[in-house]
Amino acid sequence: QAMAMARPVVGAQAALDGIAAGRELWRADTAESFAEAVLAAVNPRVGPAAGRAARARILADWSWDSVLARLDRLLEGQPVAPAPAEWPIPTGLRH
Repeated sequence: QAMAMARPVVGAQAALDGIAAGRELWRADTAESFAEAVLAAVNPRVGPAAGRAARARILADWSWDSVLARLDRLLEGQPVAPAPAEWPIPTGLRH
C-alpha cells in the first residue's frame, strides 16, 4: 500500500520473503542497515525518486492487467520474466 502511494518501503527479510527488493523496496536485516534505509527514504535526494519507482513497480507488476497477463503466459506454458536483481540501499546520506 505504501508503494502504491509512491513511498519507498524498508523491511526485514522475514517481511519481504518472496518479494524481490529493488531501488524502491529495501531489505534491511540489521539495526544499522534499517537506520540507513530509513535515512535514505526520508532524504529529499533519494526518497522521492524511490517513491516514484515504487508506484511504477506496483502499476507494472501488480495491476490487474499485469497479473492476468502473467497468468495467461503461465497457463500457455510460456516463461515469465524473473525478478530483478536487488539494488543496494543508498548509504552515506547523513548530514
